Amino acid sequence: MAESNEQVIDVVIGDRIKVERGDYKGHSGEVVNVHVNTCSVRFDDTALGDGTPFISGVRHSEYKKI
Repeated sequence: MAESNEQVIDVVIGDRIKVERGDYKGHSGEVVNVHVNTCSVRFDDTALGDGTPFISGVRHSEYKKI
């Protein structure tokens, strides 16, 4: 029987996460979309120049659910 290398995705839209590795380490936010390798996160403490909330993709291996 072949082993599965699939990663279990344990977040859904609306969950809160804190980034532990990568470019956004230390930042937290709300999951706005879930993809195969990443999730899109609306960060709490980061905004664009016009005040629009900053949204970026974070790999599933780089955050923990809070």
